[in-house]
This record gives sequence, C-alpha cells and structure tokens, in this order.
Amino acid sequence: MCRTGRRPHKGLLIVIVVALVLLAGSVALRVTMVPACSSSSASDAATTVEQRASLNDYSWDELSRLSSMIAAADGDDGALQVERDYNLVDSSGHLTGATKDFTLSDGTAVSVQIAGFRHDTRSDGSGMAGITFIFTDCIASRPMCTRADNAGGWRSSAMRAYLNSGMLEELPSDLREEIAAVDKRTNNVGETDDVSLVSTTSDKLWLFSFVEVTGDVDSWWETGRQPYADVLDAEGTQYQLFSEAGVACSSGNAESAMGYGVLVKSFDGQACWWWERSADDDDSSRFNGINGEGEPNVHGDDADDATGVVPGFCL
Repeated sequence: MCRTGRRPHKGLLIVIVVALVLLAGSVALRVTMVPACSSSSASDAATTVEQRASLNDYSWDELSRLSSMIAAADGDDGALQVERDYNLVDSSGHLTGATKDFTLSDGTAVSVQIAGFRHDTRSDGSGMAGITFIFTDCIASRPMCTRADNAGGWRSSAMRAYLNSGMLEELPSDLREEIAAVDKRTNNVGETDDVSLVSTTSDKLWLFSFVEVTGDVDSWWETGRQPYADVLDAEGTQYQLFSEAGVACSSGNAESAMGYGVLVKSFDGQACWWWERSADDDDSSRFNGINGEGEPNVHGDDADDATGVVPGFCL
C-alpha cells in the first residue's frame, strides 16, 4: 500500500518539538504565578469582619479592624456606611447606646460605649482613629494631683501617669494591644487665660475635656470671661455621644448648666462627680468636672480630692 503525501522533513519535526516545549514551559510559568497574583484577595480577606448583631458581640480584634475600615473610608459618608453595615449605629446614623462588657484584672466588671467616630488623631501620624470609646461609669475614685494645685495641667497630673501605666495594665490584654495613642489638646499650664499655652499630649487612656463634653463654650460664657472660654474651646470638639444627647451649658454661665442623663455616672453604686482633664483656668487649685446630677461644672473639685474617673480610649 502506498501512502499519500510527503514524509515530513526532519528539520521541521525539530522545530515543532521545540515549539511544543516552549509552549509547555509558558503554560507552566503561568500556572505557578497564579498564587502570587492572588495575594491581594488574601489581603482583602484579612480585613473582612463578620457582621454581628451588636457591639458586645464583636471581639476587640474585630472592633480594631472595623475602626481601621472607618478611618480609611472615603469621607464621612463612606464611614457612616461601614458603621451602619456593622450595626454600630442605627439606620439614621445615631449611636444606639449599646455597650461592650469586659472585666479588669482585679475582677471588676466594666463596660464601654462608643463616644464617636473619626474624632481623634493617631499620634503615630497614620491619620484618624476610627472609633473612640468612653467607660459607662466611673472605674475608680482618685485625686487628679497629689496636692490642691493644677500647675502643669493634665500633662503633669498624677491622674495621667496612673491611667497610662497602672490603669492601662488592668485592661484585658486583647484590648490593651489594640488601643491607639492619640493626640489630646489641653491647657497644660494650669491657671491661665492665654490660649497659646494649650498644647498636645499623646495618650492611650485619657479624660475628656470640658468642650469635648459640652460643645462650644463661647456661646454661654458670661461677659468678661472670654479669654477663659477661648482656652477651653481650644481643647477639642464635642463628641457625637454628647451632641446627640443635646448636652450643652445653658445661657448665662457654667453654674446654671442643666443636668443630662448621659453624664450621670456612679461609683460603688452611688452617683458621683467625675473629672475632666481641663484645669480650672482662674483657680490654681482645681480641675473641671461633672457633678452627680450630670451637670458640667467649670470649677469642678480641688485637685487632691478623690473624684470619679471616666476614661476614654481609641482603637
């Protein structure tokens, strides 16, 4: 039997074999590169947080990742979408009052709630902290300073040293590892009406300033005390928790402030005064605070009085 067609040339067979080898190598190369190309998906998965019903259901690691997502969101609208998606606010964007419960190293049961979002600046220069928390009640009763003297303000106070060392160590390790140091603006001089003396500290645990609780001080301060109002106003801005609750001082002066339920705190079952980090600007012996009826008080307590401690912190 005769075969039709020509016998392939040997040189042509070699070319075909080489081409097939090169093609196989190319396919193999593509296959081995797939895992490297998929690394971005793994990174995305690492930031994914499972949606939970309430604040108390999240771990501190999950809340820290949510805080990073809120901080990195495209503007306040983008942040609000994250907050809604993960049930940190209600459908209208308001805080729900939900708490997260945990236990200090000495066995004390405590809880915190969200004070605001994208409010504080991280001290490491990486931008905003996504979530700020406040304790729902006093976690201790301590003096602000060792004597009745506000010289050096918050920066030099015994309270600041205690919160950022001893108190910090009492927190659960999984929370402590996630807390971010943030910049806090405060009159760190004491008795002064010079707004240029307001300066910045970096803190992991801190007390709220007068203006962070009440909002704009200038609108209610009595005539003749404007320089003191300017000092207090330079210590930050009001948190969402307090603005939504309508906290403000009534017209006239600080002594006629109204009480607010959100500001009523207790210690050992008793309603009590609690400290703010703002020094009394015209009395060298005192720091500002909130009284047991939830009234912001610009004259507060003597610095060496044992008064309630309600810290804040950021993730």
